[in-house]
Amino acid sequence: MANRIELSAEPRSIVGKKVRFLRREGLVPANVYGHEASTAVQIAAREADITIRRAGRTHLVTLNVAGGESSTVQVKNWQRHPYKGHLLHVDFYRVSMTETLRLDIPLRMVGEAPGLRTTGGMLFQALTTLSVECLPGDIPDGIEVDITGLVDLDSAVHVSDVTIPSGVTLLTDTGDVIVRILPPTVEPETTEEAAETAAEGEQPAGEESNEES
Repeated sequence: MANRIELSAEPRSIVGKKVRFLRREGLVPANVYGHEASTAVQIAAREADITIRRAGRTHLVTLNVAGGESSTVQVKNWQRHPYKGHLLHVDFYRVSMTETLRLDIPLRMVGEAPGLRTTGGMLFQALTTLSVECLPGDIPDGIEVDITGLVDLDSAVHVSDVTIPSGVTLLTDTGDVIVRILPPTVEPETTEEAAETAAEGEQPAGEESNEES
């Protein structure tokens, strides 16, 4: 597991629709819940954005709230503006290092699939994450999927083919397909190509009349 990420926050008294004033000041409203009473905090927007990009939902974060104790949290959810993209709100979940968590771990493709070159097929990834259960200290950064064995059309890597890290219990069905080589798709004939083909098969009207005369 990667090194713990740290994030600073301050207690928040502004709630409801008035939180828009916080955003104008470069702050993001957030809530911390789980194991204790929910706590409203505010975080510098830039720091919150960096933390989310680094931690996602799988890395633990040490949240340092001014005037209070530090908490070990997981980024549970966040909301962004629908078209501007900036953060609107973040939810953090307090975790206990002795209590298991259920979460989705991202999959990482490793190697190259020889079948893509020899068959002209395309790689279809059916799963991007695996659902697991583990203690917070055992959360893996990701799970590797070796695709070097994909040599033929329809060859696939199933969940049962990947190695699950120690201390992690797999919840996803082991029979599920993660990635498969599909047959190449045939490009449909374009309108221009179809028109040229039709024109080549037609004879000019003048030549037809000469043959008849």
